Amino acid sequence: MSKARLYIPFALALAVQLVMLGAVPFKKIMPKIAGTTVVLKIEPVDPYHSFKGYYLDLRYEISRPKPAAQWNDLARNAIVYTVLARGDDGFWHAVSVHDRRPETLDEGAVVIRGRKKHSRINYGIEAYYVPEEVRGAIERDLRGHIDKARAEVAVGPFGNAVILRLRVGNRTYEY
Repeated sequence: MSKARLYIPFALALAVQLVMLGAVPFKKIMPKIAGTTVVLKIEPVDPYHSFKGYYLDLRYEISRPKPAAQWNDLARNAIVYTVLARGDDGFWHAVSVHDRRPETLDEGAVVIRGRKKHSRINYGIEAYYVPEEVRGAIERDLRGHIDKARAEVAVGPFGNAVILRLRVGNRTYEY
């Protein structure tokens, strides 16, 4: 057996590990590179539970799409695909919810991937990490102006999403 053949299993194991390490950040980077930016309405959050550690706990209008009959019967922890369309108000709203990714979409529609949790759908954008020194100011701003709060989210081609920034009125929070 040649020395080169001895290194093949080592090289394969190393390659597999590098691919696995690269896949983790790829899920968060891909929407920023090839995603569509959508603006989501933030719902009021109980201020006593809005911060845990150094992140802000966010809720969205799309987390409870109407009518609930579309998704309420799905199993807990089921993967769901929510079709979003831009409304006249500038926000993106849930149009329909599916247990499989839709094959065809209306022009301009975007599909975001989520997981059904109890009475809502989580999309992986419910936590927004902020520096400790500004979290109190952001919390006060959100509590005082929740009607002007929105999140700009990049939705990638496979439905995964990341928060780009929060806007409250004319103030922008980007970390």
